Amino acid sequence: MLLCDFYKRKLKMEKSASNEILKLRDLIKEIYNSSSEDFSGIGIILYQNISDIPIFPLRKSNPDMDFSEVIYTLSSISSHKSDYHDGFHLVSSTWELTHVSQYFSPKITPEIKLCRESGFGGRYLAALFGSKIIGVNLCGIASKNFGLAIFKDGTEILFEDL
Repeated sequence: MLLCDFYKRKLKMEKSASNEILKLRDLIKEIYNSSSEDFSGIGIILYQNISDIPIFPLRKSNPDMDFSEVIYTLSSISSHKSDYHDGFHLVSSTWELTHVSQYFSPKITPEIKLCRESGFGGRYLAALFGSKIIGVNLCGIASKNFGLAIFKDGTEILFEDL
């Protein structure tokens, strides 16, 4: 587990935030471990208030699945064979899956500093910039080649290999 130095210190003071980060990390790991061989990657927005989050559905309908089974639902659709693997999925602060396959388009925040120099793409930047939005608690992403990263307030605060 790799944490940016600033957040190593800050997390010691914010135990509840730390628990939320670890819970999101564990959720993403469980989704990855439950997914098929063709895991497509995943992006999750953990939110408190959805009203200011710039999302748009990538599909006209939701998958015919039980959203209360978060791990099963997200691991099932995180396959290139699923029409719902693209975009970000939204989980409320009560850990309920509320939206899947959403185009997420946060505004670019020039003052954000990257913790890494290479090895990231569009999903990484959307999660990084999006974690700065009021109402977003955390953003998490994962892919086979990249690993797992979690963002808070415009900073990558956790990274792990998968």
